[in-house]
Amino acid sequence: MIQSRCALPCLALAVVLAACSTELNSIENPTEGGTGSVELLILNSVTGAELHYVNAILTSKSTGKQYGTMSLEKERAQFLQVPSGDYTLTLLYLGYWKLHRELHLVAGETQDLTLKLEPRDPSTYTFLDCGFRK
Repeated sequence: MIQSRCALPCLALAVVLAACSTELNSIENPTEGGTGSVELLILNSVTGAELHYVNAILTSKSTGKQYGTMSLEKERAQFLQVPSGDYTLTLLYLGYWKLHRELHLVAGETQDLTLKLEPRDPSTYTFLDCGFRK
């Protein structure tokens, strides 16, 4: 009789411990599952001025999935709740050289990055005539 009364609570305890073990495992290995975030401050490399309306693209190295955002006048570019893992960050801004940066996002963490874009020499631009004339 004692064995049958103990079996149900022991089974319940085993289920709880198994659930806790899975939760602890994801804490010990934060790159497995979960999401991370990135906040970007983007500056002109010559003047140090903050650049607004810079396009930012985050590309997953494992899936190729892309996430996009833009810096605004009163708000930095942000990627919120992106699956953890390895990414390539690309910054694009007219009149500046493209910037690539490798990132590793860890679940539960936010990376606060300051990046500098280098202005291009206007003499290297190629202008296309699109035929829009009056």
